[in-house]
Amino acid sequence: MPGTLISLEGPNFSGRSAALRDLASVDAPSRTADGPSSRRLIYVPPEVHNALSGLASTVDAELRLHARAGIAGPAMWNIAEELGLLALDRRNPFDLSGGQQALLAVVSASAIADEGIALDCCLEQVDRPLRHRLLQSLLQRFPLIYLADNRANEFVGAQILTRCPPPPIQDSATFGPISSVAPLNALVSSEQDLVLDNISFQYARDIPVLRDVSARLSPGRIYVLEGTNGSGKSTLAKVLCGALRPNTGRVSIGHTLVRPWREPGRIVGYHFQNPDTQLFAPSVEAELALSTRRRDEPPESAERSVRAWANAFGLGKVLQEHPLDLPYVARKRVALAASFAMGRSWLILDEPTLGQDDPTMTGLAELARAYTKAGGGVIIITHSTAFRDLLGGSTLRLAEGSLAIV
Repeated sequence: MPGTLISLEGPNFSGRSAALRDLASVDAPSRTADGPSSRRLIYVPPEVHNALSGLASTVDAELRLHARAGIAGPAMWNIAEELGLLALDRRNPFDLSGGQQALLAVVSASAIADEGIALDCCLEQVDRPLRHRLLQSLLQRFPLIYLADNRANEFVGAQILTRCPPPPIQDSATFGPISSVAPLNALVSSEQDLVLDNISFQYARDIPVLRDVSARLSPGRIYVLEGTNGSGKSTLAKVLCGALRPNTGRVSIGHTLVRPWREPGRIVGYHFQNPDTQLFAPSVEAELALSTRRRDEPPESAERSVRAWANAFGLGKVLQEHPLDLPYVARKRVALAASFAMGRSWLILDEPTLGQDDPTMTGLAELARAYTKAGGGVIIITHSTAFRDLLGGSTLRLAEGSLAIV
């Protein structure tokens, strides 16, 4: 008999994560090395890389590790095959795309769970068809699946059989809403196109990710970069900002080349899909100050810019906090604010809505449009259909290493 999917609904900071962690006894004092002492409802966090063991050098080894530790090895292998994870058996788990990591984390958890799985906004970066397939498989395996997901209505629909009322608001007074009122006058606008000239890239020999990608993108517009999990969207973004060196080809704005590894992000800014990869300063204020730093900007002006960007992302009350001490939703906002505050003529946002509720998503779309009106160009990677509808703009489709403007 199929299991029950229970959706915990509520805005950001309403306590959904705390409720899921409590259901899984994640913070219980009686928790043993093998998991909660009373039951095995496994919690998968939004930071899916933290749900991986860190002990396995390949996807196959990660799956085998969980299969040995759990009671549902055969069922886990069936789900893994259905979702295409077995085709990635030799890949390092930490070299996978965010969506692939999410699938691996959830499938691995299915091997060691008894009662069910608590999914905390971890599927928002997974392709819609794979989300359906994964949830259907899990519901055949477990009596209970708990879900906290800001895009739940996009991919589960009638499968949600029970809805939990939102828990009391806990932190809404600390974190404000996102606003499009931001110091975009400091934006380094450009009337030059962003040009991709025969870009090819591969991580390993004989496994090409990008194949002779060429395109000319105009500023003042939003481009939504689409593609399946693992198609190379984040790789292309890192090539565009100079964090990765292409095997062939070049990226330029007018006559200015994006020089790989030399001051990455100097011309094209990039917001990482995983905020923990991006944040490194000891406070939110210091993180934003690094982004807003200008050689010709007086200190008092730079300080005003920091506070303006903090307020635009609802972070005005946590300026002295260490970014990594904040909850995932807030860390994502800090990384977004830092990316916007760089003021680059081109900005790439990689899955910016992960963990963000509908009002935040709407505010972020408004801010992206304001960025283009100020003269910048914006490229956004997202699996959210609702966010794509809010953005409008043009579509870039990446498939089998080739890029097409739709």
